Amino acid sequence: IQKVIAKIIKNQEEGVKESVYTPNEDSIITIAKEIEEQKYKDRVTKGSGYNRNLQTIKAISAYNFALKPIQYVTRGEIERFFESERTKSNSTIGKEYRIIKKVFEKAYAKKIINENYFTGYEAIKKSISYKENKDVKAFTIFEQYQFIAYTQAHPSKYNNILLLSLFTGMRIGELLALTYEDIDLEKRCITINKSYQRLNGKDMITPPKTPKSNRQISIPPFLAEELKEYCSMLYGITANERMFRFTKSFMEHEMVRGIKETGVRRIRLHDLRHSHASLLVEMGFQPLAIAERLGHEKIETTLNTYSHLYPNKQAELAEKLEIA
Repeated sequence: IQKVIAKIIKNQEEGVKESVYTPNEDSIITIAKEIEEQKYKDRVTKGSGYNRNLQTIKAISAYNFALKPIQYVTRGEIERFFESERTKSNSTIGKEYRIIKKVFEKAYAKKIINENYFTGYEAIKKSISYKENKDVKAFTIFEQYQFIAYTQAHPSKYNNILLLSLFTGMRIGELLALTYEDIDLEKRCITINKSYQRLNGKDMITPPKTPKSNRQISIPPFLAEELKEYCSMLYGITANERMFRFTKSFMEHEMVRGIKETGVRRIRLHDLRHSHASLLVEMGFQPLAIAERLGHEKIETTLNTYSHLYPNKQAELAEKLEIA
């Protein structure tokens, strides 16, 4: 018995789940679910984001401190939890941190707790992963030219959407949600105001990822011509019907085909968005302009994601100053 008690005490100190607690109405897990359900109801979070957040909450629930009444959760338990999570990626740690921080903010506002560990001079900080940050994968400029040459040599309705992704940086859900009325071919402008996803076997149109994802982006003349030709083949389509009526998995299949044909590095479908950003950096566009085009909510997102692309630009700047 003493060994069992000692183990439970040790595991509680380390934040490991034991069968001591079930989720309490004022636990971190319960409050976190309430927050996410309200965000989903208010359409702040769309289906895919809501499901991802629930998965993160489920992962946190594997720790004992997250199940007991929040007023009994100690600072040490939270700090040990984030220390133990450093073997995970910075992205995962960031999601867990944001969720738990929001819970403490809500619990403090409702006077469930007397102290919010996430505010003030001694606020708990987000821990940093032991894993090395990996640079964003993207086509080099030369690889982009090779891939473009392939799509033009093998014209198809599937290659059009790959080109659109590469030259606009739109998210896949934004691309698949496009309707005929979203595209102004004369002004060469695309309006982005929704996203497509497939949930539980059903097609769903939802608001875009963030408020700043609602945007208008311009496209080059050649891409406008490609879209004009594509639209001419859409017989009987109405103005508010989706233009690209196929799935993300089929797009991935077509992209892999192009990669094999051209011999360029294999990257993910989403990395076409990163490839577009790297092209804009290479062309000399400032982070603010890139953030607006990609629909990033904060410019920090752009800087954090693509900062590794800027050192070459600094060297180029220094060379130009030397010449001047």
